[in-house]
Amino acid sequence: MEMAIAEQVRLARIAIGENPGRGHHIESDIFPDLRAVRVKKSLICYRVLPMRVVIVRILDVRRDIWTILGRPQSLPPTEPEN
Repeated sequence: MEMAIAEQVRLARIAIGENPGRGHHIESDIFPDLRAVRVKKSLICYRVLPMRVVIVRILDVRRDIWTILGRPQSLPPTEPEN
């Protein structure tokens, strides 16, 4: 298990290190500058600080954790078809 987590952190560092600004902004009261990027089957949440990048959380996509992000505000509500 520890090796799997270490591999996720390694992949996250590589992905974020290539371009820290590429992640999507995530609304958070605790971390106003929170960003996230998808790496393989994980959602990596991180903060870009002046001198470093801090990985806040690694979420497993397979467990339907995406619902924490909520519905995008730009999408209109769906209407049932008749």
